[in-house]
Amino acid sequence: MKRKLLCLLCGVAMLASGCDDYDDTELVNRVDGLEDRVTTLEEAIAQMNQDIKGVETLVNAIDGNVFVSKIETAEEGYTIYFTDGQKITISNGEKGEPGKDAPVVTVKLNPEDNQYYWAMTKDGVTDYILADGKPIPVKGEKGQTPMMRVTKEGSTGFWEVSYDGGKSWERVLDADGQPVTTSGGAGGLFTSATVETSEDGSQKAVFVLLNGEKIEIELRSEMCMTFKNGKPEGAVPFAYGESKTYEFEVTGVLKTVVTKPDGWKSAYDSAKNTLTVTAPVEAIKDYAELKGEVSLIYFGKENQSAVITLEVLIGEFVKIDPEKLAVSALAEAGSYEVPFTADGEVTVDVPDPADKAWLTPAVVKAEMPAEGAVLSGNIKIEVAANTGAPRTGKVVVAAADNTLEITVTQAEGVKLVPQGLRPNSGKLLWAKRLSELDPGVKGLVMGIGASGETVIVNVNNQNPLLLNRTTGELTGRLDLSALPTNAHNYLTTDDSGHVIFNNKAENGTPLTIYRMKDLKSAPEKFIEWTKNADNHGASVSVVGDVYGDALLSTVWAAWGSSTNVRSWNVKGGVPQNQDALWRQASGAGSFRNGDAIYKDLDINTSEYFGCGYDKNLLAWVGADNKLKASVTLPSGNSLAGALDIASINGGQYLAITADGYFDYAPSGEMWLLDVKDQSKFSGELTGSTSPAIVYTLPANKYGAFKNDGAAPAPYQDVFLQVSENGVYLYAYFVFCNGYVGCVQFDCLAQ
Repeated sequence: MKRKLLCLLCGVAMLASGCDDYDDTELVNRVDGLEDRVTTLEEAIAQMNQDIKGVETLVNAIDGNVFVSKIETAEEGYTIYFTDGQKITISNGEKGEPGKDAPVVTVKLNPEDNQYYWAMTKDGVTDYILADGKPIPVKGEKGQTPMMRVTKEGSTGFWEVSYDGGKSWERVLDADGQPVTTSGGAGGLFTSATVETSEDGSQKAVFVLLNGEKIEIELRSEMCMTFKNGKPEGAVPFAYGESKTYEFEVTGVLKTVVTKPDGWKSAYDSAKNTLTVTAPVEAIKDYAELKGEVSLIYFGKENQSAVITLEVLIGEFVKIDPEKLAVSALAEAGSYEVPFTADGEVTVDVPDPADKAWLTPAVVKAEMPAEGAVLSGNIKIEVAANTGAPRTGKVVVAAADNTLEITVTQAEGVKLVPQGLRPNSGKLLWAKRLSELDPGVKGLVMGIGASGETVIVNVNNQNPLLLNRTTGELTGRLDLSALPTNAHNYLTTDDSGHVIFNNKAENGTPLTIYRMKDLKSAPEKFIEWTKNADNHGASVSVVGDVYGDALLSTVWAAWGSSTNVRSWNVKGGVPQNQDALWRQASGAGSFRNGDAIYKDLDINTSEYFGCGYDKNLLAWVGADNKLKASVTLPSGNSLAGALDIASINGGQYLAITADGYFDYAPSGEMWLLDVKDQSKFSGELTGSTSPAIVYTLPANKYGAFKNDGAAPAPYQDVFLQVSENGVYLYAYFVFCNGYVGCVQFDCLAQ
């Protein structure tokens, strides 16, 4: 075997000098001739080789889970006893001083594989000893442990090293590649062997080599029993009827006795050195101890005894059918439920911040059962639409004593344009004449919204119409018959599809706003404004979720010179103010008989949009209530009276409708405007001169004057709905005594 860096072994031979400061002057003066010097070195060489084997024994003990039982100190060394019956003697190396005159054989721990390798310290630097260019492991191939000797050639002595147990020898070379002579000293490898005690009472044997490297081995008595993988911290939680097995490392134990809490089972297998603990079944929980201590008493020779304990308790766990821990989600947005049972409270989390963007979990529990009973419910996971490659995320469900992971894998989604809607994607899906949908429709049609697959068209003094979202066909009516007929002068829905409707506050009556969770739930009174509520409520706009966070607004609904916006802030489904907050836009003209809607949910910082009759201006108003930008509305007694706003694919869009009072005014108009970029918010809607315009509904086709001679009424509404998969935007419009229809937009990359 070729040792490419054998020159490093120059220190192997000369390890640690047995003479003070590695100075052999006294030895040279006292001993005349090479043979006398070699004879003097024989004792040091034997000590050196003994310690090299000692290092190997210590490292092998660590790897083989063998422990030190005691250390005895002798005059010039230590006797080390092991729990497997071995014993070795090592030097104390008191006279050694590494690297001053002679290199020192030692070991070095490699942190990458946690293994010890033979090394040499020279001039304060420790390097691995290499064989064929590779470090030599202390525990490794047989015959790799170095041995040292001195040989004579003529009048000179040389150090030699063997790697095969003395079968073959090679000269040790210095850094310059020259053979190392016996001018240097040699001695043991160790400076000390001591016992250290930790704060927790555990002990370890610490062996310090001449170069400062340490080898540490746990100290145990000749009779010892320990948990193989470490004792569990604190009490170990068990489910009812659950069994757990623990392995032990055992030395010198002749007999064991196990004690346990009432209702628990425990058994020790001396052949396998394992302890199995079984918790009581739930049927006997009223009679069993729900927490306690399992004790394992063990005995050795000469009546030695000791005890090892394990704290146990009945814990609180969440349980989910393993087959339910994997959820396959479609590419479009959706909601998925995973049933669970638990012994106590349950929480959910999405640990990866990237997954939080598309996974939203919640715990939906049944009513809390009686104390001690099992809780059941569902983990509800809202999955956002996927617009890219398949993706996988994790939802962590945790109880007090365990956690479970639900893996959600979502199918590949459709490809979208970089931002907002695809240009020119708007198309009319359907348009239905109100009188043809239901000849019984009479009175003013004020308000439109959408909940899921259903479009809701409000009819004052009658139950609202329910239409199929994709076809516009009539599917039924929303039953509001339990309320006064004037309770739903206006109706819309929030961004989550919850229904909101209100009366019109006139002649001193309060403005009352109701809400419904879905189309089948009972209406509940939500907001009642009794102060100065006259002439409000022709429409109420909402952004957000009225059962979560939302902003509601309404404007003055009668003639006059004043322009103001009334607002209600909702947090966690609770109105923060019953008395409406008042805002007046400066430089925007009047919003009376019109509409106003906020741009986002923060009432203190949100900008808003407003429109009304006499100013013929669509205003973009800052949070400071000052006009920021505007678009000119149609003139000629055409009332622009309805707004709605929606965000999709990183873009934000505002819809506005207008209808005419007289047959010479434009009839049944709708526009969709891009309000992500304020610089585009200019020009006129008439003639489509505004850069913000994304879509224009053809005029004079769907308004009040196109209803076969029925009495016109310039009331209209618009509602924007984003599809669950985040790909489509639907703009629903209705013109009183005219048409109801739907325009579809998309974000699809083409």
